Parts: sequence; structure tokens; C-alpha cells
Amino acid sequence: MHHRDSRFRAVERPSLVPQLCREIPWIMKNYQLGEITTRSRLRSQLAEHFRRVQTDNPKVIDVLLFKGQAEAHETMAHYTQRHHLVRRAACWFG
Repeated sequence: MHHRDSRFRAVERPSLVPQLCREIPWIMKNYQLGEITTRSRLRSQLAEHFRRVQTDNPKVIDVLLFKGQAEAHETMAHYTQRHHLVRRAACWFG
């Protein structure tokens, strides 16, 4: 597989950040995160978390996309417990 092919595949996939941002109201309600943050702050911190990744390596991009999608699935399926999200939020907002 060529570098260009992998990059194209990564761009073709639906963007993960907008998918996650659409789910923020549900996550905030079901995990009771209103006590520690707001929707807009969570959205901006989530986007900033993705902007921090500085790589052009297509393999790294693919792995990060996979891990992000898996984590989103776990959160939406309620496999992730509230304290996991609170701990992550504390790291982001700390």
C-alpha cells in the first residue's frame, strides 16, 4: 500500500470529530457530565485533542482513527464508566 492510498482512505472515512460532537449531548446527559463541564467546552477540548496529533504517517493515522472509533463505540454502548470520562476530562481541563 502506498502512502497516498492510505491517506486517501483516512480522508474518505467520515470524520470522527463531527461524529463525536453530535453525540456530546447524549454523553453529557447519560454520564452526568454537566457537573464538571459544558457542551461547548467539551466540544472544543475534544477538537483540540485531535489537533494535537502531528503526524503524516498513514499507519499511525489509521491506528488513531481505529482507536478513536473503538473508544466512541465503547462510550456510546456504556462500556465506559463515568469515572473514566471524568478522569479524561480532568486531564483535558486541568
